[in-house]
Amino acid sequence: MTFKKATRAGTKALIGLYGESGSGKTFSALMLARGLAGPGGMVMMIDTENRRGEMYADEIPGGYDVAQLNEPFSSTKYSAMIAEAEQAAGGRPAALVIDSFSHEWEGIGGVVSAAEVISEARAQKNGYQWNGQVQFGDWKQPKQEHKRMMLQMLSSKLHIICCLRAQYASHQIEKADYERYGIKSNAKTTVIRDDFQTPIQDKNFIFEMMAHVELSNKQPGAPILRKCPDMLLPAFQKTPRLSIDTGAAIAEWTAGGAPDTKEDETLLDDAENAAKCGMEAYQRWFTQDISNAQREHLAVKTGEHDRLKKIAADVDAQDGFPGDQL
Repeated sequence: MTFKKATRAGTKALIGLYGESGSGKTFSALMLARGLAGPGGMVMMIDTENRRGEMYADEIPGGYDVAQLNEPFSSTKYSAMIAEAEQAAGGRPAALVIDSFSHEWEGIGGVVSAAEVISEARAQKNGYQWNGQVQFGDWKQPKQEHKRMMLQMLSSKLHIICCLRAQYASHQIEKADYERYGIKSNAKTTVIRDDFQTPIQDKNFIFEMMAHVELSNKQPGAPILRKCPDMLLPAFQKTPRLSIDTGAAIAEWTAGGAPDTKEDETLLDDAENAAKCGMEAYQRWFTQDISNAQREHLAVKTGEHDRLKKIAADVDAQDGFPGDQL
């Protein structure tokens, strides 16, 4: 194993959007995807909702490609379609929207359904009436397939946005706890609703996301950030609603100075080779051997120029030279 300097360059966004019907999940996801992929990049959608995902075909700049995923909504089918999307992208800048990922958990053939089928079959085999409860051991195979799918997403070369259905959980409150919740009633018990929504998926699913965002039908498309790295907060604050600009800002952050093209990668290799020869060699290469556009790329777009100067200065220091300023 070879260790190297940590960098966010080339990382891919994995974002979860969840909310009730009418909260703007699909449109927001597609706009984010266009920003993540860039104006000429490829936007793809895996649609589980009978072509409802195509209703925005004329509203997303550059359009997008759609593939239908029909029941059974197994983890293995999701995995196969994610792999198909990666192949279709062919290494180009691309973003994938999956709408809805809740089907993989609670849909026909999803994780819950698959575990129920195993438990019912076990009951029939052993000659007793199934009571509708899944036995602990019967979750093993469906959850293993779910975990393999999650690992595939986490290692994907695509930006991925997962749309999830959500619901408000309710709780029964005993009279003894009324004061704590500010409830005024003479009833022995009452039911209250959470102020936040819970995504319909495995309880750990949403925490695998780089960021997860709640959406409300009171302000469709306006992000309520439930998890977001501090460094990404400015991206979500660029516009009141999730937009192409939001996605573009996230893409810029995840790129982190990574080469955009093979030519950029070659330029950076040449720059590092020059820097390893010391400041004089790097200064001569930077000022004489490359174009103005290439100098701008290193100094402004990627910010690599400062790092390369430090490499050159460190080489000079090791050789006993003070190192010129560039």
